[in-house]
Amino acid sequence: LLAHRIKKLTYNCPECAIKTVAESYFLLNSFSTTKDLYKNCVNRAMQSLNLRLNNDFGFGEVTVNDHMWIVDSKKHPEYDAHRQAFLQMSEILFAMNANEPIADAREQLKPVIGYFESIKKNYTSTSKHDRKMRYASFFNLAVLYYYLDDPKMMMKEANGLVLNDYDTRDGKAFVQSATWLKNMFEESNIYSRHFSIDPGTFKGPYENNANTFNRPAN
Repeated sequence: LLAHRIKKLTYNCPECAIKTVAESYFLLNSFSTTKDLYKNCVNRAMQSLNLRLNNDFGFGEVTVNDHMWIVDSKKHPEYDAHRQAFLQMSEILFAMNANEPIADAREQLKPVIGYFESIKKNYTSTSKHDRKMRYASFFNLAVLYYYLDDPKMMMKEANGLVLNDYDTRDGKAFVQSATWLKNMFEESNIYSRHFSIDPGTFKGPYENNANTFNRPAN
């Protein structure tokens, strides 16, 4: 329905001291007023339909803020490298958009992924310090793989974060997110949230192919 009693569109004219003046104002402006009401009604219905279709059959386009872990002590030997990896990762992720494939982003992020993987190999003890360093790598990589549409690798990092035993709650939350993303891909049979959409290629169930329309005879 375009409109119903629960979501009524109400028109308020300018305040008038005399009732007949108010009535005359509406009569003079009734065409443009009803035109605007219809327009707003249709626009609202289209926005609602678009949101519903995105939620039910696709991926909505969103802009989000997320969390990453970086070394904040300038005395730490990984301070500069950790911060550089974070800045490079942020720049690449920030440049991503919903309408372009992310193959280039995956390629550009390989050095960042390699660096965080090296942290896990270089800080291997059971000390709190080393577990915290590994935690930062597991955490950052899990977030990174989420935005790279790779739930399998995200799940791997999430499980590693749990086994690392520094803060298992984050790992369990990542497992849930990876599972949700995996299920979404399998249900839609589309394994990326980044692709262009050309509305000109869409047609309704009763539309004929544009190349087979009937032409009038000469």
